[in-house]
Amino acid sequence: MPPTAPVRVTDPVNLMTPGQICAERLTHRQLVQLTLTTEDTIIFCAKRRLLANSSTCPACHVPRLLIRDTSVKADGVRWRCPRCRSLKTIRDGSLFSNSCLELNQLLTFIYFWCEDLLQRDCARQSNMSERSAVEWAEFCRNVCQQHLVENPMLVGGPRVDPATGNFLEPHTVEIDESLLAK
Repeated sequence: MPPTAPVRVTDPVNLMTPGQICAERLTHRQLVQLTLTTEDTIIFCAKRRLLANSSTCPACHVPRLLIRDTSVKADGVRWRCPRCRSLKTIRDGSLFSNSCLELNQLLTFIYFWCEDLLQRDCARQSNMSERSAVEWAEFCRNVCQQHLVENPMLVGGPRVDPATGNFLEPHTVEIDESLLAK
């Protein structure tokens, strides 16, 4: 980020489309290289729309400035209105808003959770406590569940009579939700 306070994390042309985000396949090594510093991590998140790229003060209706703030331990920056001087965390409104863990830790945990590692291994790889790992694993499951509720998908396909080729009434499958844990 340049010395003068910017009004954006990154240039809007760098923002990825939802299609680009879905198509992106990063290795863990690539993730680490793209998020070496806190500043790199914030830019990485903004490009992928995990953090807001800009912020507008609701009272003054002017773009907020992205300022360095060492009192924000995890991120080191926050949004500030140039008129009323109100402050807002860079995580506000994001999936990271209720966490005080470092963004690198959270991205690492989510990466390994998506790779289907055991929860304790996700916690170890991201240097996270077991309790935080339990909460973040539940959060990730809830995000996936919400996505499936909002975007239902057909499982299987049409039933076809092999002898005649005619379509048959589909089967109804009921799935019972279970979550087993030690």
